[in-house]
Amino acid sequence: MAKTKNSARICITVNPRIYPLRVVYSSAYLFLDKAYIFLEGDPQKKIAVSIRAKNGADPAALAAAF
Repeated sequence: MAKTKNSARICITVNPRIYPLRVVYSSAYLFLDKAYIFLEGDPQKKIAVSIRAKNGADPAALAAAF
């Protein structure tokens, strides 16, 4: 996993060989009440997960929990 950080958003890169797309979808669903989740990339090579926190939550803490 690689992380890039913006002031209100953090991006995590997920290897789909370790965490399949269905697992990433399930995790994203669990975080929908705390953050906006955006998924991009090729599900066979690399999945980019962008997390933007809701209600002033810490995006780095949410990314660590993701």
